[in-house]
Amino acid sequence: MKKTKGDVCWTSPGKKNPIAWSTKAISDLIVLLAQQHCTIQQVHDAVNYNVEAKAILQKYIDAGHGQETAQKWFRNAQTTDRQRQ
Repeated sequence: MKKTKGDVCWTSPGKKNPIAWSTKAISDLIVLLAQQHCTIQQVHDAVNYNVEAKAILQKYIDAGHGQETAQKWFRNAQTTDRQRQ
């Protein structure tokens, strides 16, 4: 059986290749924090205990999106077909 990378695929807008994969729980954390904070950088700073969530957000920051509105990007994370079933 092939090992899956995660339940949620994280991509940059306009790009097809994922920058990261995560569990649905991490996705829910990022989406919840995006509702409470303005920018991706602020969401990153609000994560205190989840290293994987910080790493995903750091990839967006490294790509130059740290000052963009978090809710625009993280309203509903895209789930894989396995998660939709």
